Amino acid sequence: MWDVVIVEDDAEQARLVERLVAGHARAEEFRTTCLPDAPALEAYLGGGGRVDILVMDIRLGDGGPTGIDVVRQRFPRGCDTQVVYITGYVEYCTPVYQTEHVYFLVKPVRQEDFDAALDRALENLDALAPRRLAIRSGGKTRLVPVQQVAFVESNLRKVRVCLADGESLETYATLAGLLKKLPPTFVQCHKSFLVNMDHIAELRPDCVVLQSGDTVPISQARRKATREAFLSYARAGF
Repeated sequence: MWDVVIVEDDAEQARLVERLVAGHARAEEFRTTCLPDAPALEAYLGGGGRVDILVMDIRLGDGGPTGIDVVRQRFPRGCDTQVVYITGYVEYCTPVYQTEHVYFLVKPVRQEDFDAALDRALENLDALAPRRLAIRSGGKTRLVPVQQVAFVESNLRKVRVCLADGESLETYATLAGLLKKLPPTFVQCHKSFLVNMDHIAELRPDCVVLQSGDTVPISQARRKATREAFLSYARAGF
């Protein structure tokens, strides 16, 4: 799932944008959140909320920061978040270039123009995360973007693939086999666990705490290797 966050201070406009998101051909891949202003976005981010695609209104009420200000502060250049600006004021078409974004839309927005903006955002996201993990579970095969995998737990001949949104999928596999298919952001921290370092909030001697609040154990035998892998990850800025 891709997290689409709409920041719009007009409730009716927010509902309109939400319908535009729902009208996209890949709408089933989106989890949409509507927020009214910059403080609400800040609270969402502070609570561990993800933003893959940000649909940002520019004028967010009188006296507060503009959407451009918010993007500059919270989603700097090089950030993976794909920003789509939407506004009723065409004069912002130049100032938006102070920030990195994929599209600038002027209200009222047509479905085809909004679709083009989301298409470009999805192209960028797919390029950033080209690897997907094929998981056969419950008689179906799911293609799961690897960045959505928080950790993997081995259970006899099966593994439990745990996603960042709390969903888990069971499939027949081994940790060793999976590790070969996964990018270097994954480390085996225990004989029964792999963890995605993109989701680590805190490294402790005997476990890692994930952004979701879940903990994954670190075995004594893998403590040094896990710590070194995480320090290398932090230095590299994956």
